[in-house]
Formats: sequence, structure tokens, C-alpha cells
Amino acid sequence: NSYFGRIDWQINPRHTFFLRFFEQNPSIFYCLGCAGGNNAAFSSGDTSVRGWTWAAGHTWLISPRLVNQLNVQVAQDWQSSLPSAFNTPSQALLNNASFPANLRPANVGVSSGGSTIYSFPSLKWGFYPGTQFHPFYQEAVEALTYSLNRHTFKFGGSILNQQRKTQAVATPLGSWTFAKDIHFNPNDPNFDWASLSAANPTKWTTTFPTIPYTDYNVLYGFYAQDEWKLKTGLTLNLGLRYDLQTKIWRNSLYRSEER
Repeated sequence: NSYFGRIDWQINPRHTFFLRFFEQNPSIFYCLGCAGGNNAAFSSGDTSVRGWTWAAGHTWLISPRLVNQLNVQVAQDWQSSLPSAFNTPSQALLNNASFPANLRPANVGVSSGGSTIYSFPSLKWGFYPGTQFHPFYQEAVEALTYSLNRHTFKFGGSILNQQRKTQAVATPLGSWTFAKDIHFNPNDPNFDWASLSAANPTKWTTTFPTIPYTDYNVLYGFYAQDEWKLKTGLTLNLGLRYDLQTKIWRNSLYRSEER
């Protein structure tokens, strides 16, 4: 579902204002990691990207030759992934699964963050989501325009703050690797979980805990420009611009701060 709204307001002959709003809140997900091959139907998840944007601007006619424009924008979105609504075995079915004692994970089955993964030579079943992202954008752009005879001078600057919160998702339910293929169908209530022992388990891995961190990125820009109309059909543009990107390196991150 997407929503859009706009307001345009001429306050008086010297001042105009606009406001825009956009929101995306999808109820339709797309498949994350559907690669076919040895992957089972339940080996990928769904990804949702939702977010909103507010944008506003003000134009001020200071004099017949001088105009000031200010535009600002604030936006953020959330990207998350979760088990697919299709081909996912019920938690009730997995809670009743009779795992062999040496193969039973601490928490059985599917959680809101994923499931136990079972990898056989010819089949992979199970899903863990990828990294979760939450970007937050804040931007302001200022421009001053002055007209003099054949010249149009423009001066301005901008600042863009692109903070992004990220989570490297943990896999507490783990991943099993087996050396042999067996008949494997967790959606079948009569599936014999004890048969996993015959598949010769060789490895179990997990990552824990979820690691949250924030990336910072602030950009500053300044410019000056002259649009010179030399004659009819010939215009010369001259300008200088300076851009500065800061906080892109996480120089202050130490191992003691990694939680």
C-alpha cells in the first residue's frame, strides 16, 4: 500500500510554500534468496521494505533580482526479512517432533527470526534472515539566486545526514550439516525425526547474539555558479563546488564497545 499527499500554498506574491508526504507500507512481500537448485520450498524468506518521506520547501522573492529557496526532507525506511508465509511448517508440528537426543536444538523449529537449517548433499531446508536495515535520512538545501544584466549568480549549500542502523542477525537455532541424503519432509506429521541419525551429522554451527551497530554518514556541499548569456543562443556556465563527507569511518569503534 502506498500513500501520497501534497500541499502547495502561495502565501503572498513574495512567498510560496509546498509540502509533500509519501508512505510505502507493503502488504506484499517478495522472495529473498529463491535460488532453486538444491533448495527446498522452505529455504528462503520474504522481505518487506516500508518507509515514509516528508519534504517541504519555501521560495522567497526578496527583490525582483534576488530569490531565496530552502528545501528540507526527512525520510526513513525499514528493511526486514522473515520466514515465508508459504511452505513453512507449523510450530505445533515441530514442537511435537521426536528429535534424537543428540540432534535436538535448544529451541525447536521456526521462530520470528528464522528456523533451524538442515543441509544434506542434495537438499537444503530452513531459513535465516539476512541483515536488517533501518536508514534515516535528513537533508536541507539552501540556494540564493541573483540576476544582474546578462548574469545569473547562484550560491548555496546542502547538508545530508544518512544514519543507518543495522542488525547482523543471530542464528540461535543453528544449522546442521549431514553427509548423507535421507527422506526429509518436516511438513509430514508422520515424518520420523529419528532418521536424521542415519544421515550422518557432521557439523552444527550457530552465531549469537544479534549484533546491532550504526553507520554514520554526513555530507556537506557548497557551491557558487555564474550563468552568463554571452549572446542569443550562447550561454557560458562557470562554477565551483566543494563537497565534504564525514563520519564514514568508524574510528571510535573498539572491541570493548562491540555488544
